[in-house]
Amino acid sequence: MYVKRFSKAAHAARFSFLAAAIVLASLFVAAPASAASALSVEIINGYNLIVDSNVTSPSTYAPSAAYIGARVCNTGTPNVDPALQNVIFNTGNYNGGVSSTPGVFPVYNSTGDATRPQVTNTGNYSLTLESDNTPVALDAARFLGPLAAGECRVQYWLISYPQCVNVGGVSNSDSPPCGTSITGSIQPTDDVSVPYDVWATATGATTVNVRRSFTLRNEISASANKIWPNTTSKVPNNLICIGHLTEARR
Repeated sequence: MYVKRFSKAAHAARFSFLAAAIVLASLFVAAPASAASALSVEIINGYNLIVDSNVTSPSTYAPSAAYIGARVCNTGTPNVDPALQNVIFNTGNYNGGVSSTPGVFPVYNSTGDATRPQVTNTGNYSLTLESDNTPVALDAARFLGPLAAGECRVQYWLISYPQCVNVGGVSNSDSPPCGTSITGSIQPTDDVSVPYDVWATATGATTVNVRRSFTLRNEISASANKIWPNTTSKVPNNLICIGHLTEARR
């Protein structure tokens, strides 16, 4: 009788152990897996750059520079995944990861481009990193150090852009007032686009690159002293309604 009672107790113990193991295993299966730390890159600036329609005139006074802005993030789960180490954020020509050139941008080659007749066969065009006295490669490659899981940082790079058609096929060889505007006509079909890359690296992480282009747009500029109340130039009163005024004030 003693042996029989021991067998029942042992069986009950084994059953309890098995049930506990099943519950514990189900908890591990149901728990969501954590995403590993990785880099992401997002360009946050606009797509167009303004070239003054009067860029060939001595009276031109127009923008010639802008900023590339971009955000790099560690996509890992905060307080779970590790920080990424030695993060470097770059702009320039990634070139598919082969002999990348921070601070030196990819070019638009005008050879054979019949769609933009104002620049056909006039050489290459590209952005220029404005780094003052800092070497362009150093200014273009920003060392950010560690980037915690879930953390993002934003960087800006000052660039200038071509406004004029090259002279003698030499890149960026003319400046306002130009011989010929790089934008051609007022139509958007012949506007030139110049590419750039933004990429991030970190120890042990996959490099992430994003390529985009700025399109050079022909825009006209005007001074405020050319309109009412400085002159009589204004929208006729009979064409103004309350709705228009309300919209203009928003």
